[in-house]
Amino acid sequence: MITRVTGVAVVTGLALLAGPETASAQALWFNGGINLSTIHTSPPESLGDVSGEVGVTAGASLTFHDAARLSYELRGQFSMRRVAFGPDITDTITYVEVPVVARYAFVRGEGMTIRALGGGSMGFRIAATESVVGDSSSVTDAYKPFEFAVVVGAQAEWKKRWVFEGRYLFGLSEVYEVTIGGMETSQRGFQILAGYRFR
Repeated sequence: MITRVTGVAVVTGLALLAGPETASAQALWFNGGINLSTIHTSPPESLGDVSGEVGVTAGASLTFHDAARLSYELRGQFSMRRVAFGPDITDTITYVEVPVVARYAFVRGEGMTIRALGGGSMGFRIAATESVVGDSSSVTDAYKPFEFAVVVGAQAEWKKRWVFEGRYLFGLSEVYEVTIGGMETSQRGFQILAGYRFR
């Protein structure tokens, strides 16, 4: 139920912003790709051997002042992140992410624009499962319901129709509801995405 309501809210918000009355919403994009996430701990190795597994990300975004050198993007996307703890345990955490970034075009050529990206992202945890040697169970309540991260990256736009980008998410908020021994945790990850301009 939470997943459905959150998804409807994101899609409705993007649709409203994309309406004809919003003059500054200049382009609507669909985006998808992969992510590689891990959990950073302090002190190091507090959770043992933690490594990132490949997950998927998909959503839609609006760009404002799309043709300008300095433009802005609002995105809504589902992101399924997978984190391994040693060889036998893998957690899969699904978020609705709402990144807001500024885009600066430092190269603008014939058919190609290259931009630097920077901003922030709010993540809303909607589900989490843990697989232990193939047996899965819910661990949703172990993860905090909200996450905030700084976003930096680069984007290449080809012929005003396709975009290819890489993003690094530097988590600033705690991952778990409960930690022990003063342990601090945050999520870190990369996203490699491709997008297509719908309008």
